[in-house]
Amino acid sequence: MFDVALWQDGDHPQCVPPKSRRGIRNEHWRHLNSMRIMTMPDKWEYPWFAAWDLAFQCVALALVDPRYAMDQLSHLLFEQFLHPNGQIPAYEWSFPT
Repeated sequence: MFDVALWQDGDHPQCVPPKSRRGIRNEHWRHLNSMRIMTMPDKWEYPWFAAWDLAFQCVALALVDPRYAMDQLSHLLFEQFLHPNGQIPAYEWSFPT
């Protein structure tokens, strides 16, 4: 499960997370809360989520499992993942408003 608000605020009052979590890039995506499994590249080479990268991975995944690839792309456009302004989640999603 990935719950941005819970991650930023901490899930236990006695274990307060570091204040640095409050000033992270894209901190205004607190609404993002997902229990869906997303395909991720190797965390050593790509330590962040990037929607564009997932889309490229789905091209290759479609050769092995077309349904899984389509489900992955559908997750990106699911209302639970979209920002209220319509942006899809990605590492570089922080645009000035």
